[in-house]
Order: sequence, then structure tokens, then C-alpha cells
Amino acid sequence: MDSLLALDYPEEKLSLILVNDGSTDGTAAVMDRYAGHERITIIHKENGGKHTAINAVLGPLRLI
Repeated sequence: MDSLLALDYPEEKLSLILVNDGSTDGTAAVMDRYAGHERITIIHKENGGKHTAINAVLGPLRLI
């Protein structure tokens, strides 16, 4: 995330959506370090597979 946020790219054109699909390896804790960042949306959900993670992202994208 740090590398993506440091890109030489207009800030208003870059936002990140992170989805934790029920990981048990510490992923949630790493993602939560970015909680509150104005350009990052974090979604934690129960494990459901790739298709449910993609569907979880589509909801916030419809608002843009």
C-alpha cells in the first residue's frame, strides 16, 4: 500500500479498495493499519471466495 500511495500520480485519481476475504494469516491487521486513510476503503468479510470479494468491491464502486 505504501508503494501505491507514493506513486507519482494525481491523488484525486487514485483510491484503493482492500478486501479481506476471511484471512487468518494477519492480513486484517496489516490492512487495519490503513484505516482512516482518506484514499483507502477497507472491507472485511467472511471467506466466500474470489467472486464474493469482487462483489463486495462493486458496491462501493457504484457510489463513485
